[in-house]
Amino acid sequence: MKGIGHAIRSRRQHLNISQEELAELSGIQKSDISTIENGRRENITLKTLEAFSVALQCRPSELLEMISSDLQTSGTEETP
Repeated sequence: MKGIGHAIRSRRQHLNISQEELAELSGIQKSDISTIENGRRENITLKTLEAFSVALQCRPSELLEMISSDLQTSGTEETP
């Protein structure tokens, strides 16, 4: 399953910025960005999500929608 890390990486690559540049823009350490993007850390705080969103020039909901879209595409989303 693709998570928040995939959404962050995808948006970062779309903007053509490096992890180092994202670290400078967001105030989040490059090592943490790498850990999140590689899926070794799936849970991030709202504060971290907001920092990524500002740096990636999008709303937090856009990053979360990317996750939802991935779930629907893969057919793994549960229905009530």
